[in-house]
Amino acid sequence: TLLELAGLPPKPAEHVDGTSLVPLLKRSGPLADRELFWHYPHYHKTNPYGAVRSSNWKLIEFFEDGELMLFDLAKDPTEQDNLAQSHPEKAQELLAKMRAWRKAVDAQMPSPNPAYDAEKGEGKKKDSNKTKKKK
Repeated sequence: TLLELAGLPPKPAEHVDGTSLVPLLKRSGPLADRELFWHYPHYHKTNPYGAVRSSNWKLIEFFEDGELMLFDLAKDPTEQDNLAQSHPEKAQELLAKMRAWRKAVDAQMPSPNPAYDAEKGEGKKKDSNKTKKKK
């Protein structure tokens, strides 16, 4: 977006994915419909997770336990009704897309902390209700 606004050529080797937002900013045309991916493989105010948005669907995968949360954002924009159990085919379809994207961009995945002491509980973030949305 910034390169295009500045009149500079794109740098494909430096941009693994992404699209220019210039048509949206200038109201000169729509953005191409595409999946959007989030990758958050560490602890900081939440547990590690990944997410994908495809059309009206959003899937969240929590890396600690593999829990999946699926939402139809057209009907549930505040993400209150987890549809992963009632729409398992859609959840698995989006999970496959997210895994393929992570592989394509060589996304770093969480790994165990070798300094973690289970007896002392040191190094482990305590789970809280704030870390996951309601089911």
